[in-house]
Amino acid sequence: GAGTGAVELAATVLAFQEGLVPYTLNYERPDPDCPVNVIHGEPHKPTSPYALVLNNARIVHSIAVLLAAPE
Repeated sequence: GAGTGAVELAATVLAFQEGLVPYTLNYERPDPDCPVNVIHGEPHKPTSPYALVLNNARIVHSIAVLLAAPE
C-alpha cells in the first residue's frame, strides 16, 4: 500500500544507525541465473556508505531516494 515506501525508508535509516543490513526473510536458495546479491541468514555490515531505496505505486508513480550513511 501507500505506506510501504515510508516504512522501507525508515528501515533503511535504522539500518544505517545500527551499521547492519537486515537479511531477507524466507530466502532459501539462490537462483544461479539471477545475479542479485541477496542478504540472507544473518545481517551484514554494509560495504557501501550509500543505499538506494526504490518504490512504486499501482498508478505508475515511482520514486528513488539515495541515502548516504552519516560519518
